[in-house]
Amino acid sequence: MDRQSMMPLILTATAESAAYSLNAPVPVAVTLQNLSRFPLLINARMGIGYEDGIVRELFFTVYASDGRVLPVLDEVRVDAHRMPPRKEDFRELAPGSTVTAVVDLNLWYRFSAPGMYRVVITYENTWDLSEGGLTAWTGHVDSAPLPLLIE
Repeated sequence: MDRQSMMPLILTATAESAAYSLNAPVPVAVTLQNLSRFPLLINARMGIGYEDGIVRELFFTVYASDGRVLPVLDEVRVDAHRMPPRKEDFRELAPGSTVTAVVDLNLWYRFSAPGMYRVVITYENTWDLSEGGLTAWTGHVDSAPLPLLIE
C-alpha cells in the first residue's frame, strides 16, 4: 500500500480555467479533505509561502513541460513574514469535510514565459498544538499535478 492511499487527508487543486495570460492572476482553489472515519484537528489557516519557509501551510512546486522543477528566483519572491499559527487557526475537520482556500499562484511565482506547466501544491502542518492539550494532525500531503497553460 502506498503512502498516499494511507493518508487521512487529500489535497486537490482546481483552476478556474485551463489557460491564463502571462502576468495575469492565476486563481486556484486548494481543498483539503478528511478521508478518515474520524475527525481530525487540522491547521486550517492555509497560509501560503515557499518550500524553504518556516511558517506556512501551503507551498507549490512548478514543473516545466520537460519535467524540470523551476526555481523560485529570490528577486521575485513575495516577502511574507507570518507569525506561527494560533490555537484559533486549528479546527476539527469531520470525516468527509473540507476546508478550501483560493490562492493566486502568479502572486507567489512569476511565470516568466508562455508554456505548459504543471503545479503541485503541498499542504504541510508541523505544529502539533500539544501545549494546548490537543493533538493536531502533522505531516504533508501533495495535490495531483495541475496542468496550466500560460499564454
